Amino acid sequence: MIAKDSDLTKADRLEISRHRPTRYELVALLPDGRRILVGYTRYGRRPMLEMLRRHKEYWLPFLNETDSLTFHAGGRSLTLGPLVVSFSGVTEREAITLGELPEKP
Repeated sequence: MIAKDSDLTKADRLEISRHRPTRYELVALLPDGRRILVGYTRYGRRPMLEMLRRHKEYWLPFLNETDSLTFHAGGRSLTLGPLVVSFSGVTEREAITLGELPEKP
């Protein structure tokens, strides 16, 4: 069985992150003003969409059939209905060290 990141200690997670390419924190701003962690990925539109698809069960309750997806200039943020998803500028290692955002709405 492979351990999930949540099952690992902070030191273990930092050690694992040393051996893979830098990933950046992707956050969602919810309609009520809370910021939550979407995940860690590389910069770009495709990685953002892949991360949102992977965790779609969290976003679907906020959306309706008429909501659209709009990328903002530079591809570092997008609007998905009432949600604003963007890179925070924090690397995975920094987030683990300084404290992470909550993962679920």
